[in-house]
Parts: sequence; structure tokens; C-alpha cells
Amino acid sequence: MGQFKIRYLSAIGVIVFFLVSCSVQHPVPPDHLRVGLDKEPSTLNPILASDAYSFQVNAYIFDSFVERDIDTFEWKPKMAHKWEISEDNRTYTFYLRKDIKWHDGKPLTVDDIIYTYDLIKDPKTKAHVLRGYYNDVERVTKVDDYTVECVYKEPYFRAMTMCGGMPIVPKHIVEKYEDFGDSPYSRHPIGFGPYKFKKWITGNRIILERNEEYWGDKPEIKHVEFKFIADSAIALQILKKGEIDILELSSIRWAKQTNSKKFIKNFYKFLYPSRAYSYIGWNNKSVYFSDKLVRRAMT
Repeated sequence: MGQFKIRYLSAIGVIVFFLVSCSVQHPVPPDHLRVGLDKEPSTLNPILASDAYSFQVNAYIFDSFVERDIDTFEWKPKMAHKWEISEDNRTYTFYLRKDIKWHDGKPLTVDDIIYTYDLIKDPKTKAHVLRGYYNDVERVTKVDDYTVECVYKEPYFRAMTMCGGMPIVPKHIVEKYEDFGDSPYSRHPIGFGPYKFKKWITGNRIILERNEEYWGDKPEIKHVEFKFIADSAIALQILKKGEIDILELSSIRWAKQTNSKKFIKNFYKFLYPSRAYSYIGWNNKSVYFSDKLVRRAMT
């Protein structure tokens, strides 16, 4: 798979273990990658997405201003070729590359960023999960077409992550929809990342194709296909048959069901720390959980 790196967003669920197939018995070309997902994404709208599966697919379609170095975890340039942080750690200024284009060929500018930020902050937009991360943002300002300034009310330890990784939607496409949440964009996103959306077969798969006009280094993989397989036992069998290439494993399957000589010969198993966490939250507005005794019993 060359230098292609699978990118997963941090803190999007309980992703802990991954397994990558290197079996030579590929029924598809070697430049076609098939990823098993145990659930179907709810949407591919980056502003409305709230589940790990949506984030996982969108990580290929969209990009961020900056990213972490996978070895040092230091910030490094991506869409922004440089950035500045004020001495009081409240103002973050990003200087964007001028060669970034949406998948339809239109240039990406700061106008798209300002428009997106306004959408996130708009109470009518169902961006409940995302909006909370921008509560302490005082303003997002356009300095020029390729320079944007994000100002916080007070220092925030995740400011670089949230401003440097703000999801962006194309103003020239999205502004024509009266109902953004129910627009075709949620099922057919236009992004600016290394892969373009190609097809979504409900209940079956999502297919992405390489963005040949991508501003950065083009990945060697031409197609990425996400297959929805709800039953983890069946998914493991499909992996062993060579019909998918990447699968997240439960801890039991990692420890008990993937240690045979044949499996180790045909597959790579990767184990690494996750920056994610999991929890159970009781919705106190629900009649079922409004009683603390019920919540205590359930807990």
C-alpha cells in the first residue's frame, strides 16, 4: 500500500484495535482498499455528523488547516502553510494555501470558512455536538481571501484542534438550500480532501475515488470502499476470505480469534493507544431516565 496512511480522527468513539489484511488473494486491484464498518454513517455532512462512522469516512473527503505529526504529535502545516498564535493564547491566525480547490473545481477561500462558522453557531442548524466546542470563540474574522483569524474569549486548551480542524462546507453549494440538514449535501458531499465521494448504496457501502486534482501528495490507493457489516463475527469471516482489507477488532477477537499461524501469515495486526473514550449518558429529559433511582439502577 506504499506510503498511504489510513487517517482516523481522535476522540470519535471507542476505536482501539485495527487489523490490516495483506493477503495476496485480492479479488480487486491492489489500488482498491476495502474497509469494514460495523455501522452505517448517519450522514456525510461534516457539520451535522455526530457518530464515529461519519467522521471516519469524512476524514478522507475533507482536510484540516493543520495536523499532528504521527511521530512527535507536534503540529505541522497542511491546508495552512503557516499560522500565528498571540501571546495571550487567544488569537489564532491561519494562512491558507492558494491552490486548494473543492471537488467541483471551485477555489476554497476564507469566505467558505466564515460561512461554515456562522452555520455552526446558528441555533437553527442541528450541529449540537459540534457547536459546543465553539462556545468560547469570540469571533472568526476574514483578514483576506486566504487568511482567517479565530479569536477566543479566553485561552482554551483545544483551540488549535478546533480552529485548526474546523469542518468546512462549500458556500457556493450549500447556501442555495433552505433546509441545510435535509439537503442532498448530506448524502453527496463535495469536499476538498484526497478523495471524492462517488456512491452511497444504503445498507451496503460507500465508495470514494481519488481526487486527481488534490493539492497535496496523492495517495497510491485510487478507491476506498466502506462496507457495512453489522455482525462482527461475520465481518471477521469476510476479512479472512479476503473480501475486505481493514477491520476493527473487539478485544476478545484480538486476543482469542486472530492468533493462528495462518492468520498471522496473511494479516498485519496493529495495536496502539487510542485518544478516545467511551461513556454512557442518561438523557434526563426522557421520562424513562428522569427519576434518579432509575438512573442509579441502570448505572
